[in-house]
Amino acid sequence: MSTRNSPSTRRLMALSGAGLVALGLAAPAGAQTAAQPAAAPAPAAPAAAPASPPRVNPPGLPSRSPTERWREDHSALADPAKRTGFFAPLKYIPLSEGENPIYLTLGGEYRLRFDDFSENAAFGLRGVDDDDYLQQRAMVYADLHFGSVARVFVELSDTRTWGKEATLTASDQSMTELQQAFVDLTAGTSKTSTITLRAGRQEIPLGSGRLLGVRDAPNQRRSYDGLRGMFESDGYTVSAFWTRPVLNGLESFDDEPDDNLEFKGVYATLPIAKGKPFSLSADVYLMNYDRDGASFQGATGEEDRNTIGVRLFGTLDDFDYNWEFVYQFGQFGDSDISAYAFGTDTGYTLSDVVLKPRLGVKFDIASGDDSRTDGELNTFNPLFPNNAYFTLASLTGYSNLVSVFPSLRIQPLDELTLSAGADFLWRQTGNDSVYMANMAVAPRTILNDDKDIGTAYVLEANWRPVQYITVVGQYVNFQTDDAIRLAGGDDVNFFQLRTTLRF
Repeated sequence: MSTRNSPSTRRLMALSGAGLVALGLAAPAGAQTAAQPAAAPAPAAPAAAPASPPRVNPPGLPSRSPTERWREDHSALADPAKRTGFFAPLKYIPLSEGENPIYLTLGGEYRLRFDDFSENAAFGLRGVDDDDYLQQRAMVYADLHFGSVARVFVELSDTRTWGKEATLTASDQSMTELQQAFVDLTAGTSKTSTITLRAGRQEIPLGSGRLLGVRDAPNQRRSYDGLRGMFESDGYTVSAFWTRPVLNGLESFDDEPDDNLEFKGVYATLPIAKGKPFSLSADVYLMNYDRDGASFQGATGEEDRNTIGVRLFGTLDDFDYNWEFVYQFGQFGDSDISAYAFGTDTGYTLSDVVLKPRLGVKFDIASGDDSRTDGELNTFNPLFPNNAYFTLASLTGYSNLVSVFPSLRIQPLDELTLSAGADFLWRQTGNDSVYMANMAVAPRTILNDDKDIGTAYVLEANWRPVQYITVVGQYVNFQTDDAIRLAGGDDVNFFQLRTTLRF
């Protein structure tokens, strides 16, 4: 990490100071602190995630879901005696009584993030060596419920970046924007079954984030304009959607749907076995990604790509597993698309041992293009993934990749998790480029066919000192190999510290 005293040190001090201020705001006398679950697992070794976190949370507290505020359900606070949390008065503001009471929920988030590439941002392939910068994300939302039959959800975001030498991207900064604004209409077909139609700007996280994440780790989250229908019954869920992803501009209120990209599909979650010692659920999905002006290996054309997949996840005693099988087919210009991916995240937790260690390993493979002249495109498109699936540095993407990532996570305290891992990375084929986040091509890597990308060594701490605050620090040392070095790249040192206040 860089030892310079000017702007990086001042930014780091500002971030730490803001975290202390937030701590003071978040822990007033009488605030609840024991009811909130432990900090979320570190990205180096996440446990298998459910497809759709339940809309259930302790009264007056932030959602159990890490980031998706629209999932929160504060209807239990209709009983005034339950409004005991510090922010509980914001979570249920009654506007009318009756069989379908009208009430308003308010909330927000403020996050500061400091990044320091003390060596070779983007492997040094984009002309920037050391780069350190500060990012801010502020979000506020209002959720108006008309009983259980309708709701209006509106969320504003403000994302800004200071001091970054590399070119700003839409995920770095979008100033003040309408992040979400949708209307839900819900009908109950029985006591345990509902059908919901959602229209407007919305986030659509599905599965474990390999293909459909909210892009929470970068500064600007991802959203879509469109329609979504959802059916839920006894743990079974089916979601059908037609959308256009939102293009984020760099100024305020300049976001708009991408007229060149249409994204639609059907995604279902099926609980197969519940309880202990064995649980199993399956996600099955079919999605279509239709983009004009797509570009692969210097060729440009329409990309009409279908994605079909199955995800199996659950537990067996102290084992957790999250396995996903994906195949893509369709057309890119005059070429046929045939691509695949296979991802696993398997762990074993010694729950009765001090520190509750979890030994985990991820194995991922995503296909690359075997030949530019065979009339077939084999490069896997990860669609809209969680960019921090491997590390917060986002140095590698989910295309033309083989990754083996063993890790260890321990929990010294209920509110603190520590993890360490080593991610061994190769190209699936030397005939295609190395890809970074958002399918960005690592410059000049197509000029060599060496498969060895390198190894990323990762250390992370995730701390939740009180229920409203999360502090995350991650260090990544990326030791590059010839696939990067022969393109003129070099090793990377990266550090990130971020603190988040959520209420």
